[in-house]
Amino acid sequence: PNITKLSVVKTQVPAGNPGGGGMPVSYQVVVTNVGTAMIDDLVVVDTVSGVIVGQASTEPAAFSPPVVTHVAGVGTRYVWSNGSLNMVPGDSYTFGVSGVIGLVCVPETVGNVVVAVGSGGCSATSARYGLAPFTVQPPIKLSVVKTQAPANPGAGEDVLYRIVVRN
Repeated sequence: PNITKLSVVKTQVPAGNPGGGGMPVSYQVVVTNVGTAMIDDLVVVDTVSGVIVGQASTEPAAFSPPVVTHVAGVGTRYVWSNGSLNMVPGDSYTFGVSGVIGLVCVPETVGNVVVAVGSGGCSATSARYGLAPFTVQPPIKLSVVKTQAPANPGAGEDVLYRIVVRN
């Protein structure tokens, strides 16, 4: 019997925590037909955190540019679809989103999950892949230095404290 089955793998470059604001980050999604049946209809949904700004997407030639929507509190959702695909077993398609980590005022956790749904003949399949989240820290790095004059005051002597805060 023909089996409809997908595999989806998502990678992030650079891997792990790419750093703070202004650092580039890109995601690559590879969807593969790992079943024995042809997949005629494929939908790939990738929602990227709103912390990633200046986003741009790429898709294989068999797909039109994605439908892009904003999801409040979550980020930007990319939906690629092709209802007349003819994806034979072993075929893979690669999708991508890239951008830059934006500035944050408080630590922000960035997670990322992609879902692919395919169908062929009378059966459907789906696959999902989530990356380990990373945290973007605000760029604030304060140093505080306190000095006193005189260094060893005598009893009843005036003391001057100086506190310097640097960002």
